[in-house]
Amino acid sequence: KQKVEADITGMVVDEITREKEEQEKKRREEQFKKKLADLQKQREAQAQAKHRQLQAKLDKQKELQRQAEESRQRQAEEAQEKAAKKLEAVAERKAQLAADAKAQAEELNKRVQMMKEKKQLDTEKRQFDALDKLHEQMEKNKRFQDRQEQLRREQEDVARRQQQEFEQRKMTRKQQEEEEERKREQARQQQEEELRRREAQRRQEVLRKKAEFEERNQHEVIRHSKNFARARQEFEERNKAMTDHYTSKMQKDTHGLKNQQVGAVVEEVVTKRVVYHELVKENMERNRRAQEWENKVQQAKRDQAEARIRRLAESKKQMQQERIKALKKSWEEKTKLMNVIDTIKMTNNPKALHGLAKKMGVEVPRKMHLSKSDPGLGVAD
Repeated sequence: KQKVEADITGMVVDEITREKEEQEKKRREEQFKKKLADLQKQREAQAQAKHRQLQAKLDKQKELQRQAEESRQRQAEEAQEKAAKKLEAVAERKAQLAADAKAQAEELNKRVQMMKEKKQLDTEKRQFDALDKLHEQMEKNKRFQDRQEQLRREQEDVARRQQQEFEQRKMTRKQQEEEEERKREQARQQQEEELRRREAQRRQEVLRKKAEFEERNQHEVIRHSKNFARARQEFEERNKAMTDHYTSKMQKDTHGLKNQQVGAVVEEVVTKRVVYHELVKENMERNRRAQEWENKVQQAKRDQAEARIRRLAESKKQMQQERIKALKKSWEEKTKLMNVIDTIKMTNNPKALHGLAKKMGVEVPRKMHLSKSDPGLGVAD
């Protein structure tokens, strides 16, 4: 009877001990799951914060690029409008000069016609006054030559002054363009320095967070290891005390069974911990690969922006050179037309006027051509 009671008591005690161990095991597993869930939530919150920061940086960079693009487009439109206005003014001036030349040619034709009519009426009078007119013509030719020499010198002075003004405006414009290019280059360099500084700060922040995360994980592993070792020691001490107590009381050896149970529990806990460590390592590797991919994407975007800025600068420089060439050509045409007009104003020879009219594209009717046999050609008028 006593032996049966002892067996029943041992079975009850073993059952109670096993229930307590299972409860303790469930409690520890729940605590571990809770800590793991908190750690996962914390990681998700950090990832969301990092994503928001990156999105804000991208939005700010897009806004800066949009503002720069609008400014460049506005400058290009203003430059095109100015060039179009200048070309329109030059075209109007050319049209006006052509109209004036045509009117002068028509007036010249009228004068030639009137001269022919007057020549037919005054043929006899010219015969008597040939010597006087010849003397007067010589004086006129001398005065005309003096006047032509004076006009030539004045035209040379005007052309020299105009060339100097053009060279001075060209140098001033070139200096302004160089200054603007230097300012744009400084602004671009400052922007690049700011981007590099922000990138370095972001990398330092990522490395710091990574180090903190690793340090925190290491502390957690050490703490869990210490807790596990302490719990295992307490469990072994309590198990040994109970085994000694029941062995001394009932002369029964339960040490082997307890060691098997403890070994199973330890093996299960160690297996779970190894699995969790593998998951942590996989997450860290995944985060590292994501960071590398993000760095590559940012570098590609920066390279594209730099290439686009260089292309815009080259196109603008080419447009400026073409505009300078067009203005120079227009100025040369204007100078040439002004010289031709001044020559027409100071010429009283019909042949020379006919030749200038042909050069300017004005057709003179054949009936207005003067004969070489007519005496006093272009002298009286």
